[in-house]
Amino acid sequence: MMEAVETSREGDGVAWEVLRDGAAIGTATTHVRRGGPLVTGLAVPEADASEALDALLDALDADSVAIDVKVDDPVLTAAIEGRGLTVTATQMLLDLSRPVGEPARVRLRPMTDEFVAYRERLVAEYAQDIFGVGAFPDFAAALAASEDSTRDLLPDGPHTPGQHLWSAYDGYTVVGILWIAVDGPRAFIYDIEVHADQRRRGYGREILDAGALAARDLGAEELGLNVFGHNDVARALYERAGYVTTERSYRVTLSS
Repeated sequence: MMEAVETSREGDGVAWEVLRDGAAIGTATTHVRRGGPLVTGLAVPEADASEALDALLDALDADSVAIDVKVDDPVLTAAIEGRGLTVTATQMLLDLSRPVGEPARVRLRPMTDEFVAYRERLVAEYAQDIFGVGAFPDFAAALAASEDSTRDLLPDGPHTPGQHLWSAYDGYTVVGILWIAVDGPRAFIYDIEVHADQRRRGYGREILDAGALAARDLGAEELGLNVFGHNDVARALYERAGYVTTERSYRVTLSS
């Protein structure tokens, strides 16, 4: 019989010992994401990975559990194999030391008066994203979480230190938006959008490249982003731009 026993807590992190018939065979780590449990590590023999994950899921005793699996993590990869889980998000990374072409048409300008309308749309769209991947049981809870997240990240709107929000222009025409956070050598794209009436004209790649150049100018050495669900079109665009997948997120539903 295999079981997972909590051994320590620090902040929102929990350390577990994985036991088989009372003897330790490895460890696991979990955290909290959006109020629910998140599996971030499993250190057991690969042959025991699936059974160990089941023991951990039993110990967590939750309706659903998120699992983050790094592409170079053979144990968690083995643990989820054959479960038929759906990818809820893909994390990707661009090495900013690689060449990035100067966009032919797109220029970025700091967001000003348009921020109010953008923020309202952002909250609604992010709520739909996190509700759609099963992170919340109802849309009202997702909307409240989205509002809280936006307020925490942008307390001073477009003037929040470290947060850079731009409108993307082709000449005098606004074709999209871009939001990048920069923290020392690391930067992250929180939002990128081509306006609906400007799509299928190549602006997505140009906004990406303009953002990479801007992040590099701000001192970043790598630029990350997150793709929700099976957005194959977006992921293919990012891959063409040089981004590589570093991690995939899944969700296990344990009860209805």
